[in-house]
This record gives sequence, structure tokens and C-alpha cells, in this order.
Amino acid sequence: MLIDSVLTSHLSSSNPQEMSNIVWALSRWGRQHTLSESAAQALYSTLHQRANELETKGVTTVSWGLASMSHRSASHPPPPPEVLAAVFNRMYALAPKFTPKQVMIGISSLARLK
Repeated sequence: MLIDSVLTSHLSSSNPQEMSNIVWALSRWGRQHTLSESAAQALYSTLHQRANELETKGVTTVSWGLASMSHRSASHPPPPPEVLAAVFNRMYALAPKFTPKQVMIGISSLARLK
């Protein structure tokens, strides 16, 4: 699938904002499209390795996106626990800088990924 090859070829060179945009876009993709196992693994590996590069907006977008992907669609392989831990550890580290909206998104994401 075209999206899989584009995703895997551009992930390593993406900046943190682009990473969060990719997760957001995939979460909106819905049930009609399936992310391949290899593309999902590339995405999750990148998030795991680079979660500490995310800033407040990016980490809340990623957490919301992962929660939405897991909640809405069985077509995307679920994120491994170590990826969720890396993202939520980054969220915890940045929490003092969050706006009220980002706090709500973070709490909502945690609740949906329980």
C-alpha cells in the first residue's frame, strides 16, 4: 500500500511536529484503511526512540492519536506497552507546561488507553 511505503520512508527524517501529525492523521483514517504490521512497527519504533523530542502540543496530539487509533479501529496494530510508556513518561515530564486543554487531552488519552 502506498501510505505504508511513504510512512516508513519518511519517518526517520520527520521532525517531532511531523511525527505527531502522522499519528493524528492515522487516527482519523478510520476502519476502512488498514495500516500494515511493518508500517505500524516503524511508527511505534520511531515514537519509542524519539518520544523525548516531543513538546507539549506534540505529545498531547500523539497520546490522543494513539488512544483514538486503539479505540476506533482494530485495523491498526495496537501500540506496544513500551511505546505508550515512552509517550506518557514524556507527557508527565511536560505536564507542568500544559495548557488546561492539554491537561484534558492527556487525562482523556490515559483513560481511553487503560
